[in-house]
Amino acid sequence: MPYEEVYVEPEVFMEYNENQKIYHVYVNDNIDFPLHYYYSFENEDCPDCFDVRELPLYKEEYKNCFQCKEDYFKLLIVASIANGHLDEYLEKPYHLVHDFTIYKSDSIEKSIEVIVKHQEGEDYWNWNYTMSDRSENIQSIEVFFHGSYKIGLPVKNVREIRAFIDILLDLNSLSFEEEKH
Repeated sequence: MPYEEVYVEPEVFMEYNENQKIYHVYVNDNIDFPLHYYYSFENEDCPDCFDVRELPLYKEEYKNCFQCKEDYFKLLIVASIANGHLDEYLEKPYHLVHDFTIYKSDSIEKSIEVIVKHQEGEDYWNWNYTMSDRSENIQSIEVFFHGSYKIGLPVKNVREIRAFIDILLDLNSLSFEEEKH
């Protein structure tokens, strides 16, 4: 029986800023064999893929804080974009880069705003944020720094918002405890 090779578009791993995509990368372009730590901003055979384990904000132990490591990788990748750690892989360097890692939660609280979007509308994040009555309906967040838009990403719950801020600021305080409501 003749063998025919068919090209299949790489699967989208995630989207950020509403229409920017990050793709899975595969062993020898074989969609049946994804490389679990490698991702690309290109949807074609691309030598410019990156390994999340080589990102400055990567913490091996954080993988265990999530139901699946890909949830951590999504937050890590967007935080790395916002900090400028992935500019060499982007077609154009991310123009809203800021080194958030120089701040700690007590000093950044006055400078950073996070808008939480959910099915009922929007709320502003604060550091004691629980939003327990809406935590199941969270869709995304948008991060602003000194009033200027920086980056947006989909999130599922309050715990992911806190985790993203922790990763973005490199606070090293991500907890294994369940979120208190």
